[in-house]
Amino acid sequence: GRSLQIHYDVSADTGSFCGFVSELPQLDLTNYHYLSFWVKGLAGGEYFQVELNRENGESAKVTTWNYLPCGPSTDWQKVVIPLDAFWNLTERTEVKEFVIVFDYYHSFNNGSPLSSDLYFDNFLFGSFFPGYLKVDPFEDGINSNGTSGNNGNFSETGTEDNYTSETECATNTVDECACWLHLNYDNTQEDEFGGAFFILGGGSDGFTPTGRDLSTYDSLYLQARAVGLNTNPGNFKVELKNPTTTFSASISAIDTAWQSYSIPLEGGFMPDDLIPTNIGQFTIVFEANEQDEPAGAVLVDEIAFRSSGFSFPDLTQPQAPQLSAINGEAPGEENCVDLNSAATISISLDSLNQRLESVQLEYLLDGEWRVIGSVYSPFQPPIIDIPFTTDALPENELIDFRSFTENYNGSRQYGEIFQLRVRNTVELQLDISTATPATCAGETVSFSADLNVQGDNQVYQWFLNGSSVGSNAAEYMAPSSLTDGSQISCVATVEGLCLTNNPVQSNLISITVHPIPSIEFTPIEPFCELTDPFVPTLAQPEGGTYSGTGIIDGMFYPAEAGPGIHTLLYTYTDPETGCTGTGTGTIEATPAIQMDIGITASQLEACPGDTIVFSAQATGAVSDAHYQWVINGDFAGTNAPEYQLTNAQNETQVSCILSSDEECTTNNRAQSNVITLLVHPIPSISIVPATEVCAADPPFALSVATPPGGTYIGPGIVDSSTFTPLDAGVGSHMITYEYSDPETGCSNTAQAQIEVLEDVVVSLAVEPSSVQICRGDMLTFSATASGQGQEPLYSWQVNAMDIGADGTSFSPDSLNDGDIVNCVLTSSEQCAIENPVIAEPSLVTVHELPEIHLSPPEQVCTGDDPFVLSIATPLGGTYIGPGIVDSSTFTPLDAGVGTHLVTYEYTNPETRCSNTAQTQIEVLEDIVVSLVIEPPSAQTCRGDTLTFSAIASGQGQEPQYSWQVNGMDTGADEMSFSPYPLHDGDTVSCVLTSSEQCAAENPIVAEPAVVTVHELPEVQLSLPDSVALNTSAFPLGGIPSGGTYSGPGIEMDSLFNPEQAGTGTHHFIYTFTDFITGCTVSASDSTEVYLITNYIPTLSEEWGIVVFPNPANNLFQLLIKGPGQEIELVISNSYGQKLFQEIVAWPGNALNKQLNCQGWPEGLYYLQAIDEEKQMITRIVVQH
Repeated sequence: GRSLQIHYDVSADTGSFCGFVSELPQLDLTNYHYLSFWVKGLAGGEYFQVELNRENGESAKVTTWNYLPCGPSTDWQKVVIPLDAFWNLTERTEVKEFVIVFDYYHSFNNGSPLSSDLYFDNFLFGSFFPGYLKVDPFEDGINSNGTSGNNGNFSETGTEDNYTSETECATNTVDECACWLHLNYDNTQEDEFGGAFFILGGGSDGFTPTGRDLSTYDSLYLQARAVGLNTNPGNFKVELKNPTTTFSASISAIDTAWQSYSIPLEGGFMPDDLIPTNIGQFTIVFEANEQDEPAGAVLVDEIAFRSSGFSFPDLTQPQAPQLSAINGEAPGEENCVDLNSAATISISLDSLNQRLESVQLEYLLDGEWRVIGSVYSPFQPPIIDIPFTTDALPENELIDFRSFTENYNGSRQYGEIFQLRVRNTVELQLDISTATPATCAGETVSFSADLNVQGDNQVYQWFLNGSSVGSNAAEYMAPSSLTDGSQISCVATVEGLCLTNNPVQSNLISITVHPIPSIEFTPIEPFCELTDPFVPTLAQPEGGTYSGTGIIDGMFYPAEAGPGIHTLLYTYTDPETGCTGTGTGTIEATPAIQMDIGITASQLEACPGDTIVFSAQATGAVSDAHYQWVINGDFAGTNAPEYQLTNAQNETQVSCILSSDEECTTNNRAQSNVITLLVHPIPSISIVPATEVCAADPPFALSVATPPGGTYIGPGIVDSSTFTPLDAGVGSHMITYEYSDPETGCSNTAQAQIEVLEDVVVSLAVEPSSVQICRGDMLTFSATASGQGQEPLYSWQVNAMDIGADGTSFSPDSLNDGDIVNCVLTSSEQCAIENPVIAEPSLVTVHELPEIHLSPPEQVCTGDDPFVLSIATPLGGTYIGPGIVDSSTFTPLDAGVGTHLVTYEYTNPETRCSNTAQTQIEVLEDIVVSLVIEPPSAQTCRGDTLTFSAIASGQGQEPQYSWQVNGMDTGADEMSFSPYPLHDGDTVSCVLTSSEQCAAENPIVAEPAVVTVHELPEVQLSLPDSVALNTSAFPLGGIPSGGTYSGPGIEMDSLFNPEQAGTGTHHFIYTFTDFITGCTVSASDSTEVYLITNYIPTLSEEWGIVVFPNPANNLFQLLIKGPGQEIELVISNSYGQKLFQEIVAWPGNALNKQLNCQGWPEGLYYLQAIDEEKQMITRIVVQH
């Protein structure tokens, strides 16, 4: 097999880096979970990182030392990296690049070769989920973790020396690559806590937490031990953080021996609602008064997220493969493959291990196993085919092969070794022949085979139409079942030789098989036994001969054969092929049939309308018999053995004729017997309907029909002849008379109607609309009647005098108290009872209307309180109109400004008669007084003056203003007010007294205005004491950022260009406006621009530090002046993280030291010089 060789060299300078880039087709790795490859180094211990880049610009790196401690060795090793380790990829789609990165910084700090060769093989992305993600195994000396985020220490009080950490590695042990994190803590300071942080992902700068979904993991794992008994903390806290919540858990019972801890992500952290979908930071925390020892040290290792159901490390072995087939055939003692061709090895697996990554085939050449074919997941067991080509294999040699299975973790299982030989160039040939290429169906044909090469043993396999037939012999007898176009071939194998074209396929012989002539019989209809002799024509093709019963000289004699079914044999020879065929057919001679018929009737005597059924009994009739019924000599009915006759006349004669289409019959159209019928007449009935009767009439005997002696049937009939009107009920009733002739038994019926009339009861009631009315009211009387008929007559009376009104209602124009109203009804019904009828009279009471006196009140205002109206008599009535509630209370505010009409309604409590009267009430408008202070709230900066204005309405011509500060009168009486000084939180208010007579809410107090007094921002501008003239433009660094600069040499708003400003001392002003408060403050500073002529700045002070050039690319020169004792130098970035720390000493009272910042990002850094009594801070700028 082949592998990728990469030579790298990063020794040129401290910023050197290089790599290998592989373009990817924007892969979607969503359903893949790890990256794996095999690697070995030329020297061993090489340091490199792997990087994945997305189309959208996202990039993520992983150092391989986290998953291959101390880097590759000089032997092949497999590296498996979970794709979750590429933390900074928010999604695993559109992955466009795979990169291998080498750089000086990492290689140098880990003691790795700066120049070497690495060999790689089998890069792949796997779909199996490995179940773990290393946060930090501390396998390298770089201050970043397994997710590419930065690590560091933190302190609540800012005293970083209280918490320090460094990576330690084992020495003088079997595993010198074992490393861990050594954490020192000091909680002796009150309220102190701190520890180590691990930024997950880190974004582009390493310090930006990147929230990730950890829902596929269920625990946090780590190892820990105390350094010593007297420094054992006993416990510490671990935290997982997302942007809003910190989740914590305790690591307890720490011992001086290594212990493993596994904390469930669900239920193991507080608060217990941890949802691991946006975790961006892991922290180890020591807290004052929580540890057993106030100061101490602990070792931590192998921090990881894990899933249950996995073993760590995963050493699961795959199933060993079993050889199943070679090029689709079972392996034999010697197995051959063709030269320069494609081949397939098939292996079998009993079951599929989800960890299985590949199945591979390798061969042994020059003492080295070389991979020649590979198949990768997914698989479809139990048979897996491994394709390969034979191009690189030597010819005519036995070669050792073996297959192996490989799990994702690199564990392998090998199958048994088997051998293959590449075929030689001799081509095997095989010819077959036959002496009978054409034959008739049913005959056998022999074949022989001839090989051009004879070996130790020849194996023949014959094929008929592609199917294996015959035995292992050079001769083959084809069966008599051959069909036309049958193809014969043979495959021969010469054992003991790896020949080309072995086994060999013969030529193909196609046999012509003539068919036996097919005899087809056309059936003929059965014929009578008396039919004349005839020549049979029921067989095809013509030209053959018949034989059998009744055949004489080629003719069939029915009389000779007799009635029945006879079988004939037909023989025919094809004149072209000479093949003979035979067939049999049948003919039928039917016997002659004697026909006869007789009929019967269901009755011989009948009444008119009776239905008589006649039945025919036929003898000797065939299935196609025809029945013709005859009535009085005329044909009737249908072709059926049964006939029904209705309404027959007296002496009607019935017979039937039987016929058949069958020729082989005698007495065809047989005549039946004749039946003569006796039909009696029906009796005649006459009936006369009775006259109308009433429902109340008594029962009476009916005698309306003749002849007598019959039976009456119908409503109200009892005892067959008595009619009872009351039982029949009101209405028209149909009466049926039924009579039967006692001599013939024939019956007849007749019908008539009897009308029963209803008795009518007449009633009348008069109802007035009211029993009492007031003067002027209308009163209506309504008549309610029953039994009045279609044209009733109503006659209304007042005081017993008819007034000519006729109708069901009566409304007199005027009535007086004590009048009597009545009505008389005459019904139009013929049978009315008590007709006419007089209603009960009605007495009328008429009351007079009450008299009302009304006087208006004084004018009122909208602001007046509601008051009770008392302007009308008699008392006790109801007021109606705008602003009136509870029938008597007037509310000016509800009525509104204007003149309003008020109605007084009074009802006499005794007579219930009502009367109304009206008057007017005028409501005057109230004046609304308002007061607003402008501005309603005020913000100002310390030392500024504010002016407040009073904005009023409804104040009148002579208003009075009174200003207050914090509720105290100030004596000011104007529309504007400018108090001074004001303090943060002061309230300013004003009281207004209106001069309007009807002013409402007078006086009025304005809503106080709250004053916010902002403190001025603290602004600093600190520049280097001196810069070189040729220094590139650098940021001036005013604090806070976002302000504006004035001075010489300023470009792009915030950069200082020394060359543009020129040599000399230059002054700058930095003006900053707080965008929240709007307050503005300025700060100033100066710097000296010098021309480089072996320039070394001088220090006039006894204690000081100068950095030059500043800014610089990589190298800074430090000039330090002091009393000569040791001084600690510390360099931190803008985040406060220490990047450099060193204690230096020098002879005399000055030190000139060079500082190398190679590899540091561009930006602003802080240099501290600290001795026992003083410290000085200056800024340096790294600019590439």
